[in-house]
Amino acid sequence: MRTKKSISLNLGEGARKSWKAFFLTGQLLAAKIEIALHEADLIAMPEYDALYTLHKGSPCGMTIKELCSSLAMSHSGLSRMLDRLETRGMIKRVEFPEDKRAVRVKLLPAGAAAMDACWDASSAVVQEHFGGVLNEKEHAQLLRLIAKVAEPLIADKEARSKYPFLHKIER
Repeated sequence: MRTKKSISLNLGEGARKSWKAFFLTGQLLAAKIEIALHEADLIAMPEYDALYTLHKGSPCGMTIKELCSSLAMSHSGLSRMLDRLETRGMIKRVEFPEDKRAVRVKLLPAGAAAMDACWDASSAVVQEHFGGVLNEKEHAQLLRLIAKVAEPLIADKEARSKYPFLHKIER
């Protein structure tokens, strides 16, 4: 079993503290957003993320493998989620004319409306607990630091997949 001391010696005290703060902040903010979505009787964050990814993807839809590449989900978990979204009329699975085994997932107007409603319900939480906490200079500094960590991870993810990762750091 590793002790706190051995972890901090390997990682460095500043890196350990900043990683813990970064991870904890993300979890706490995500939990606040989940509560807002639930109170507004909307879909959960993973479903919103899937709809947003479809929105960012090709207008003719995305394959399940392409979606998996841009989402942190297993193929089976994504398939179950897509079943729920399709039942609600938010997405549609469409066969490839060239390959009957392949299926593309398309965002439907009800899915786009649900995605917009989720943003409306969560934006006040994001503003209160993130946007309004820092000034513009601090946001720019935070973005620069997050991009420094995230961009090599995104490049590595893309290098390991034949599909593009659709979520980029916007500078």
